[in-house]
Amino acid sequence: MIQSKCKNILRKGEQIVTQSRCDVLCLLSKTQHPMSVSEIKKDLGLSAPNVVTIYRMLESFLKKGIVRRVPLRSSEALFEFTGFGDHHHISCTKCEKIEEVDDCTLSAALKSTLQKSQKFATITQHTFELFGLCKVCEKK
Repeated sequence: MIQSKCKNILRKGEQIVTQSRCDVLCLLSKTQHPMSVSEIKKDLGLSAPNVVTIYRMLESFLKKGIVRRVPLRSSEALFEFTGFGDHHHISCTKCEKIEEVDDCTLSAALKSTLQKSQKFATITQHTFELFGLCKVCEKK
C-alpha cells in the first residue's frame, strides 16, 4: 500500500499521522500473514521504532479497527491489517507456519447460529482458525 493510502487510513481512524505509524501500517498491509511485534521491528530494520512504541501503535490501531489481533497458537501476539476482508488461517502446530485461507464458506453456519440465538441480533465479526501439520513437519 502506498504511503498516501496509509495516511488516509490513519486519518480516518483518528490517528496521528507519523512516518513510523505509516511504516507499520504499510508493512502490515503488504504482508500476507499475521505478524508479531518482533517481526515488524525486524522487517522495518533501522527505521523501526522501539518495541514498546510498536505495541502502543498496534493497541491504538486495534481500538480503531485498523488492525486485528489474530488468535493463533503462537508464542507471540500476532496482528494483521483489517483491510484484507474476511479470511482465516491454517497454522502448523509444530513450526507455527501460517497460511491464509481466503474462501470463507461459513455464512450459512453463521446465519443459522444467529437464528437460533435468543440473545444476539447481529454477528459483527468472527474467527475460524484451523490447526494441523504443514507438509514439511508431517514428513518429519
